[in-house]
This record gives sequence, C-alpha cells and structure tokens, in this order.
Amino acid sequence: MAKHVALPQPYETTSDISFACISVLDHPIRWTRQDVQVVILMAVAEDEQRDLTNFLQLISEFIANESAVLQLVEEPDFSCTSPGAEEGYRFSKAMKNPGFISAGDIQKIYLPMGFSNYKIEGRGLGSALVLEFLLYYMTKPEYQLQVREEIYLDNMLDLF
Repeated sequence: MAKHVALPQPYETTSDISFACISVLDHPIRWTRQDVQVVILMAVAEDEQRDLTNFLQLISEFIANESAVLQLVEEPDFSCTSPGAEEGYRFSKAMKNPGFISAGDIQKIYLPMGFSNYKIEGRGLGSALVLEFLLYYMTKPEYQLQVREEIYLDNMLDLF
C-alpha cells in the first residue's frame, strides 16, 4: 500500500452498482502500520468485474505517485470539468450521453422496474437550465413551448 493512502477492499461483492469514493481527511489516522490521509472506497458490481482494468490502472498509478497524493492532501477541493466544459452546460449535449436517462426511459424502463423517485442533477447550474430540466421531465411535449413562453415572459421571474 502506498504511503498516505488506504484502499480497503470488501471480502465479497455486496453492491449492485459500482462506485468509488475518495475521502481526504483533515488529519492523518493510523491505518495498520502507517499514517494515512486519503481513503479510497470502492465497490464493484459483480457483473462489472471484468471491465475494471482501466480504472484500476489509473488508481494504481495515482497511489504510486506520492507527489500526486500529497497534492490532493494539500488541495483537496476538486472541480470536475468535462471535455468542452468551457462552452458551458448544454442540455442538448447531455441528452447525447449514453448515460442520459430520457423521459421515455423513465416511463418504459424504470417505472415498470418499480423506481418512483428521481433526482434531477445540475440544480446549481442556474434558474434557466433548471427550468429546461423541469420542462423536459415534467411537462408533456405538446405543452413545453407554451409553458416555456409563459414562464420566460413573466416579468416577475429572475431567470437570467
């Protein structure tokens, strides 16, 4: 295990989804025989075990790079930006992402599976974008233009 980093592993797969979580501690803690300040928790879904090679390679390279680990400890705040982020957020671009869940996907796939609660991401992007998300997910397509016009033309709202 690299200096300053702990990477605890479960004995068996217990998660239906894969995820990773990195915690940078304010102060080091004793972990076995060394002090650590970065803890990386991972869970890998059983059906995704074989697709981990690239991810594990990146994690291994990070852990082996002590200067990168120390930089993370010194500057733990991280702003995640995607390619093309300088253009600003584009809902139309997000809709092309393979991970995008459309209103149709919700109706045809997720509701029949028993999902009933959903969280709209990007709530901090600004009122106009949140409005677009709400229009897309909560307004019938045939009424979206009319509702959009009514809201945009309402002088009482501060959207921009």
